[in-house]
Amino acid sequence: MLWFGPPENNLKDCSVNSLFYDDVTRAIDLDYPPKKSYQSIKVVGSVNGVICVAIEQKDLFLWNPSIRKLKKMPSSRTGSFYMYGFGYDELHDDYKVVYITLNVGDDNSYYNVGKMYSLNNNSWKHLDDLQIAMSFNNSGMLVNGKLHWAITNKYSSYYNDCVIFVVDLANGRWEEMENPCYGEGNFDFTPYLGALGNDLSMICHPLMTHADVWVMKEYRDKESWTKMFNIRCVGYSFFGPQFCISSDGEILFKNGSNIIIYNPKDDSMIFQEVTNWGQLVDAKLYIESLVWPFVVEHTRNATTSKATHN
Repeated sequence: MLWFGPPENNLKDCSVNSLFYDDVTRAIDLDYPPKKSYQSIKVVGSVNGVICVAIEQKDLFLWNPSIRKLKKMPSSRTGSFYMYGFGYDELHDDYKVVYITLNVGDDNSYYNVGKMYSLNNNSWKHLDDLQIAMSFNNSGMLVNGKLHWAITNKYSSYYNDCVIFVVDLANGRWEEMENPCYGEGNFDFTPYLGALGNDLSMICHPLMTHADVWVMKEYRDKESWTKMFNIRCVGYSFFGPQFCISSDGEILFKNGSNIIIYNPKDDSMIFQEVTNWGQLVDAKLYIESLVWPFVVEHTRNATTSKATHN
């Protein structure tokens, strides 16, 4: 698992197995290649051990820490990143990056620009006719070859206006899906998308006292949304995305700046002790691999001085 947080604002790594099964887990500082101090480092996503990282909401890198390889994506930015995602297009055997920006026109109106990068083509293409007022989750959740974000098309803070925005990596087409909590009243906290196994999931907080975990059993079938768990909230902190589920059925969650192991069988929670980790802001799962889907001469070793970017 990778995460980013203050005070050092760098990336750290720890074992998911250790989080589930050890009393204490130690986080390891990663020697992230661009050796500069950054205010914002965002792990956009990870596929097959290849990680997409956004720096200062403007530069995108693909990185495999296991083999110390790094590649900067060609720039095609128009405004600050607002939403982004990284995934694998199985149909075309292609890794793709999506970003969407929020911009202000000459008449002070807001408009979006969305683009998708194809590694195979080494180029960006436009996503058509986007209109997104607010994104609750910046990083897209990859399920079934599509990226998903919780958004609203209204300039308001009402979380019950949330819909799920979907971009198909195979063709760049987008659509909206209804969230599972629609019509159940206002949410008190941000809804979060996740994945349990291969299924899209969502955490809603209809009340400050508990969080509901929903799972879409049949993809794109809104009637298949099933409320799996009802978890009591701890203090005023809220549950973030669920990261994974163990073979014993326990679920790894982010809760505020903590990592929690939740057991739905007896409704118990364990606050996992992690040393050398600072404050948790954001985290993503990744697997170690030797995958590097680039021609050798177009890559660089992440440990060399050439990996430093201005």
